[in-house]
Amino acid sequence: MEIYSKIFIRDNLKQNESDSSFCDKCRTKLNEGARFCSGCGISLLKNDEPILEIGNIYNGLVKKIMDFGAFVEIAPNKEGLVHISKLSRKRINSVTEVLKEGDLISVKLLEIDKQGRINLSYIDAIEQEQSNTSICNTNLTNNNILMEIKDIFIIQGIVPVVTGKVLNGTIKLNDKVLISGDNRIENATVTGIEMSNQLHKEAKEGECAAIWLKGIKPEKIKSGYFLERC
Repeated sequence: MEIYSKIFIRDNLKQNESDSSFCDKCRTKLNEGARFCSGCGISLLKNDEPILEIGNIYNGLVKKIMDFGAFVEIAPNKEGLVHISKLSRKRINSVTEVLKEGDLISVKLLEIDKQGRINLSYIDAIEQEQSNTSICNTNLTNNNILMEIKDIFIIQGIVPVVTGKVLNGTIKLNDKVLISGDNRIENATVTGIEMSNQLHKEAKEGECAAIWLKGIKPEKIKSGYFLERC
């Protein structure tokens, strides 16, 4: 795994050069050669294939406000529409009552139609995150939660990598872990840990890390799921 990871880092380092030294999503200052943001956990590699799956929650940037809704970028060259009816459970007269261009928001992917158009919801994402936070707070009391997954990407088409901040204890190489969310639990094994473009044997509480997993299919993981102790 170590050799494999180093080859991947070497081959993609040049492709990871950014026009800015700050994350486009959360404006966190980026380390040279970083493959994910230490602030929000999103992947920075330009050739990463975003996993667009119905029901997933994504960090998005409001690109354009229209009378009928807002267009939000959730991945490079991937924009979706949040209809005005999906901004609030209450009736609103204008999109600008809730959002403005340049806002960084969470959105839930509701549909990709036959023409490839992406339909998103802001209010559904907010409600799900509030529910997840409640679950997280309960589990944190028992020290079960290791990490809330912020982003997922795949290397060489098969290996899922999740990113986020370690919330409790330490994640170690070869740890057996659980992936939980949407009332489902899947088993996985930690096969790699990366921080600041370096491979590590463990990631401690408060550190942002990219975690390689095996024993689980990428489509079984969503942003907002939790990495838990086995």
